[in-house]
Amino acid sequence: MMENIRNIADEFNSNYEKLWNAFDFDSLSNLYSEHSILVGYEIVQDRGNIIKSLEQIVDQGWTTIKIQTQLVSSVDPDTILVANIYEAFNSKNTEQQSMKTKSSHVLKRIGDAWQTVMHSAFQNPGYSYMLLSSQYFQIFHVYGF
Repeated sequence: MMENIRNIADEFNSNYEKLWNAFDFDSLSNLYSEHSILVGYEIVQDRGNIIKSLEQIVDQGWTTIKIQTQLVSSVDPDTILVANIYEAFNSKNTEQQSMKTKSSHVLKRIGDAWQTVMHSAFQNPGYSYMLLSSQYFQIFHVYGF
């Protein structure tokens, strides 16, 4: 089971990275559930609002990302916790050309697809890992799992 959830997380991250780097936000939106929550610079809910927020990040120059899966965990067959290290590259700001930080996802199998129901991304490297388990319990409360 552990290898399988690692493969799912790696595939999700690979798709996310590919779609971000291609500026394909229509397809990227399909990786989020309808009522997803994004916790980062802002707290945003719902797929459409999240995509607007992500497009603003790209407009600031953060046009390329690289994501590395670090930890995966699952407590049931339809929910996976994923902790990542990612690097973002800025094409507009010569003073801050890159940023390496952490992010996490709570992936939920919805039909035949894996979608993120909660996504966090923080510049404080330790914060995202601390939130991973608390997000899991919060998301169960919000979605009634």
